[in-house]
Amino acid sequence: MSLIAILTQLQATLPPIQTENDDIITPFQEYLATCESGNDPSAIGRGDIKITGYASRGLYQYQPKTFLAKGKEYGLFPAELTMKEAMLLIHSESIQTELTRLLIEDEQFGHWKNCYNKFLRSQKKGVPLASR
Repeated sequence: MSLIAILTQLQATLPPIQTENDDIITPFQEYLATCESGNDPSAIGRGDIKITGYASRGLYQYQPKTFLAKGKEYGLFPAELTMKEAMLLIHSESIQTELTRLLIEDEQFGHWKNCYNKFLRSQKKGVPLASR
């Protein structure tokens, strides 16, 4: 069985992790998916090619290098996962959703600052990320 098949099976069997911050994380994460991709896990953001050289992909519009690095950092991917293998997983809604939840929980959402600031304005609370 390939590494990708093993990872896909593993991801499908993991229960959602509940945290004390879910009441905050969930609304932002839902807003973020709509803001970034229109809630489309197959979305490809070609506008980022001019900035980074790569299209952003998936529900939360990950850059390939960020997706691979953060997936490894948070233990979602084995250390030996290659970029080619990560690209086969980048449109996985479940993997992107879990990785995004982990990043939000750790307050690592600066690369979503535009959507974060729109979310705060929509909630009429909080301090925009740019002023932190």
